[in-house]
Amino acid sequence: VFDTRPKAANADTITDFTVGEDHLAFNNAVFTRIGRDGVLADKAFTANDTGLAADKSDRIVYNSTTGEVFYDADGSKSGASKLVAILDPGLALTASDIFVL
Repeated sequence: VFDTRPKAANADTITDFTVGEDHLAFNNAVFTRIGRDGVLADKAFTANDTGLAADKSDRIVYNSTTGEVFYDADGSKSGASKLVAILDPGLALTASDIFVL
């Protein structure tokens, strides 16, 4: 469970993450723009090879080239995203692999 404000020094490295079996969980008391409890909304997730939010509704961004997972409170607007985790690159990660608590 990600329940601490993301900082440069506290990104978690998660090895052996299995899509469809394992899940990332974000506390919406800390990640205040991520949405309501439950499975992350599809519109709040993007996976790409840049690690950048594709639109203003993206909150979790998975860089499929590096495996980095970012939280972006304002999507593609001017605010910076925060690195929260590093998974294996090349996963077929989707919003259904992410829970909001």
